[in-house]
Amino acid sequence: MSHADRKKIGIDGMQPILVDAEGQVWSATPPLFWMRPRPPVGNSVDYAVSNLGFIHIWPIDGSSIVISLRPDLVRPKTMAAAFYAMADMRPVRVFISATTTTKQRWERFNSLDRALNRIDRLVAAARRSSIGNQLLRLWENLAANDNAHPRLASMLIHLCDVARRRGDRDEVVAQPVCT
Repeated sequence: MSHADRKKIGIDGMQPILVDAEGQVWSATPPLFWMRPRPPVGNSVDYAVSNLGFIHIWPIDGSSIVISLRPDLVRPKTMAAAFYAMADMRPVRVFISATTTTKQRWERFNSLDRALNRIDRLVAAARRSSIGNQLLRLWENLAANDNAHPRLASMLIHLCDVARRRGDRDEVVAQPVCT
């Protein structure tokens, strides 16, 4: 990522960033994530990491960074973009906070290469697990069916409309054929 690109998205030096599911890098500093309306779950950054599979990278001093992620939700584009963002920061120490549905685990590395290798292994292990495979299939199905939801909604509205027009009849309403 060039210096001009970093400036354009509001990242100067070592500032906290979020990497989204499509690999886009966002500045995680005010006012972007702290303005109203706030989500009902609390902190927007925590929500993005624990529910959407984003990776949060933030500096804790001039030479260390903390990486927060939930390995079972991280997508390949997210991981690749995060690796580039971390390499741009050139940290001496890396702290990884990997959260699963039941526990949070912290690890410290004195080398960026070792930290990147560990993140890769965490994500790969989560994908091999049965829940990881199920979540990956769910993400792929949601992405593939983005345009199917309006069709389903219009079909349901049509069914309700047909039932309403028939009034008090005791006839069975035939379902439309899905193509």
